[in-house]
Amino acid sequence: MSVTTGWPESEIVQRPVPPDWIVGLDAGQLRDYSALSILERREQPAAHAPVPGPVSFAERWGLKKLPAVPMEAHYACGHLERYPLGESYPDQVKRTVATLRQLRETIDRAGGGRLILCLDATGVGVAVADLYREADLSGATFAPITIHGGDTPSRDDRGGWRTPKRAIVSYLQVALQTGRLRIAASLPEAAILAQEFRNFRAKIKTSGNDSYGPAADWRESSHDDLLLSIGIAIWYSEHAMGGMSAAMSEALEQAMSWQSGPEYPR
Repeated sequence: MSVTTGWPESEIVQRPVPPDWIVGLDAGQLRDYSALSILERREQPAAHAPVPGPVSFAERWGLKKLPAVPMEAHYACGHLERYPLGESYPDQVKRTVATLRQLRETIDRAGGGRLILCLDATGVGVAVADLYREADLSGATFAPITIHGGDTPSRDDRGGWRTPKRAIVSYLQVALQTGRLRIAASLPEAAILAQEFRNFRAKIKTSGNDSYGPAADWRESSHDDLLLSIGIAIWYSEHAMGGMSAAMSEALEQAMSWQSGPEYPR
């Protein structure tokens, strides 16, 4: 496995804090693809943060506290992968474990950073999630996520999350529109992901529930696996890790109130 960084070398050098790595895994049913994405997560000053002025003598020597600069998370997707169709769940776990082991080595070389595995467990149930709970995840935080059609995210009784489909779509849409998500164009699966973006449509029913594509199922079709793997990773970061600034929160509220499908980049 190779991971392509989406960050210019100058940004990596100038930013001393090591990034976090979020692995999104959409575990498809046996007739569907399972897809894995890797997001490199870095915090940067928010787009609307005030420009800091000259540092005073008191601030320089710690006699006066520097003003806090609002931060927001930015993401670079450097790896996309579809698992072989029909691969057994135990073999998928082994493949994922190997990926996490390599990422842990990358993190250790960089001097730290968090590692998170977000699993979309909606269609595969508790048994598959338990396979990952029992596996050696190289110290990764395990976050199983179940997608539903309601309005409010919540924790389940096994330490996982339940979240509305509309929230995942909205967080992903805002990250794209604000330029906080970069996807390496050189990735072999980038063209497939671009097609998934074009095909994906979200509509909010007048009843308040969500309908995605032609069916009100938890996924639009068997061909949005890469999209969902990125979506759950960004949702976890923004919701559970606090990756969104106040300005981004306002944009999210607008996105969540849409009554028609969002436009995805072509």
